[in-house]
Amino acid sequence: MKNDFDGSFDGLPDDGNSSEIHCGEAEWALFLARADADAERFCSFYANLEIADGEDRLDKCALAMGWQLAGDDADALPEAFSENSSEESSSPPPVYSLLNATEVVASRALAAFARERIRRILELNAANLKSFPTRKIFELAAVLSEAEMSMAFAVDAFSGREYGAAKLYMKRALAKLNAYFVLIAELEDASGTPAGKAVSEKSERSRRDFDELLRAVFDLRELCLRIIRDAREDEKSED
Repeated sequence: MKNDFDGSFDGLPDDGNSSEIHCGEAEWALFLARADADAERFCSFYANLEIADGEDRLDKCALAMGWQLAGDDADALPEAFSENSSEESSSPPPVYSLLNATEVVASRALAAFARERIRRILELNAANLKSFPTRKIFELAAVLSEAEMSMAFAVDAFSGREYGAAKLYMKRALAKLNAYFVLIAELEDASGTPAGKAVSEKSERSRRDFDELLRAVFDLRELCLRIIRDAREDEKSED
């Protein structure tokens, strides 16, 4: 976490309520569009980057976003340099916003990736899922959204050095993501998607979507664990 997503809050005001800094609605509209574009870019990298054995997909996406410098001199640079430096992104407003946080960009992107895979699975297996309870489909949407919201609250708490709250919110997110695995397993059983060698093009596509969905949820969990680790380390350093 420190090497790829750290620095999200460096150089930003502590409270975001400075009486000398104001952004108008038009300025914020531009920034919201930029934040959405950043999440979409991360999602595109996550879906399309080739990952070699032993490489970390989160770290590689962070590199692609410009959140980390590679090279022998990277360690000598200030940590604040890990802030998103992509030329495709406009400068953020001079006030604190969760949308500035690289962790939030990544979690939004991963959640969007997971939702898209769920949508594809439901469409592809519609005939087999007629008996799948409708409430379970709503749960698939609700549980992921609750996990994403808890992660955002955790990042916000971390930015304010409320490490206990950050850890608690991330643990709540982890609990939601663990519940999500159970829902995915139930959906997979109901869809009849075979494990192992695919028997048709349709089942192969479904198998791939399930595998990618699971990978995204695992990476969301990994992001939670990294933030919990960083919160513990920063908490110890301030004691």
